[in-house]
Amino acid sequence: MKTILVPTDFSDHAQNALKVAASIARDINARIRVIHACNITTMSVKESAYYENYYHELKSRAEEELNKLMDLDFLKGISVERFLFTDRLIWSLINNDKFRKAELVVVGSHGRSGFNKLLLGSNTEKIIRMAESPVLTIKNELSDYKIRKLVYVSDFNDESNAVYEKIKFLVRIYKPQIYLLKVITPSDFEYTPVSYRLMTSFQEK
Repeated sequence: MKTILVPTDFSDHAQNALKVAASIARDINARIRVIHACNITTMSVKESAYYENYYHELKSRAEEELNKLMDLDFLKGISVERFLFTDRLIWSLINNDKFRKAELVVVGSHGRSGFNKLLLGSNTEKIIRMAESPVLTIKNELSDYKIRKLVYVSDFNDESNAVYEKIKFLVRIYKPQIYLLKVITPSDFEYTPVSYRLMTSFQEK
């Protein structure tokens, strides 16, 4: 069974990502792993009684929010696992041994604002850069997600084949119209016939 990883901070953007993950999970018969993380053990007040109360309150609230997610209608019939971490940053978990082999990471483009609440948002870019799995970022609410058009941006050298293999399961399911795009810049120049030859070879493969 394929695995879809969904980092959440319980914001509306995170729930939009979870809805998309659920839609894809139904189409590809995948399970969903929802992870919530907040690095509260690094706080300077961690040795105080206040910290102990704050820690337990925050953890209890997070567990309650995770339990609420399990009751959402759009997740019914889907295998869903939940994970809570209080000593990690969300982006640092992406390549954890437990999660690194996920076929897809689905994440909201923004998260909550405020101290100890910004778990997505600025961290989304770190997730995109660090994840070994493909990362799908969701900006808006989409109840029935389908991939109809796909732009594949590459230099179309040998490495591009390995990258395409990671998203091929989505192409097989949704059969989108695919656009191949190669960007040539003055600092990374390549003659047009060479570029077309590489792109044509990739297309044939």
